[in-house]
Amino acid sequence: MVNDVPTEEDCAITVGRNGKPEDLFLHVRCAPVRFAGSRFLILFLQDITRQQHAAAVERVFFHDLANIVMSLEAAGSLLARDPRKHAEELAEPIRSLSQRLARELHIQRRLTDPHGAMRSELKDEVLVTELFAELRLNFESHPAAEGKRLLFAPAPADLTLKTDMAMIMRVLGNMVVNALEAAAEGEDVRVYAEPFNDGLQLCVWNRQSISPESSRRIFQRNFSTKRQSGRGLGTYSMKLFGEQYLGGKVDFETSDGAGTVFRLVLPASAICRPPGDRK
Repeated sequence: MVNDVPTEEDCAITVGRNGKPEDLFLHVRCAPVRFAGSRFLILFLQDITRQQHAAAVERVFFHDLANIVMSLEAAGSLLARDPRKHAEELAEPIRSLSQRLARELHIQRRLTDPHGAMRSELKDEVLVTELFAELRLNFESHPAAEGKRLLFAPAPADLTLKTDMAMIMRVLGNMVVNALEAAAEGEDVRVYAEPFNDGLQLCVWNRQSISPESSRRIFQRNFSTKRQSGRGLGTYSMKLFGEQYLGGKVDFETSDGAGTVFRLVLPASAICRPPGDRK
């Protein structure tokens, strides 16, 4: 408080609720008053967590949409340059990206519905092999993949997830984008699935490490290891959709020797029985 002028700011605090950390956003206004010869400060606190969350979901949507559009634009440029040469090889990636774009628009309408539920409807049954194939198609023409190798480890042919396709593609797509952007030219980015406790973890690895200072803040909204303004939504998006909508857990490990791996850990309830075993 300077010169008895009222001051207001937005701030964020982390609190413990039901044994888990939770971010609260507050609009704070402080105003001085004098009464009976004494000076007092009146503090007003307004909880704007819902408004901030809605704004974050909207920004994440446009961030993720931009990733899809970048791939479509790159594929379209190749097709325009030499239609005869690239028409057959780009037809399937363009179809896949267009379908994903339609799903993104549908899911955004559902997320912004004031009467919609916070948890996504996990009604899609998706083979992990199909999930990896779509990721491969989506990133074949992505600018971040230029000069790098995106490798997918074989997954069991009958491993099926009960999930939301658009949501899980948002999470894994952001993991792949971040890994490709962090990787140096000529380096590998690896995508793989492996058992974890009774569930499954989907992992994206690259050789680069993240500094301890950045590691502590990596999932905070608007924090980024990149210098460009407007970045930092990718990792926040992973956490938001992977945990609050898919019911999983998103974390990472990093070290100078082992590189960095981001993981979406899904519970046993997310794994369907193989098609031949269903009753």
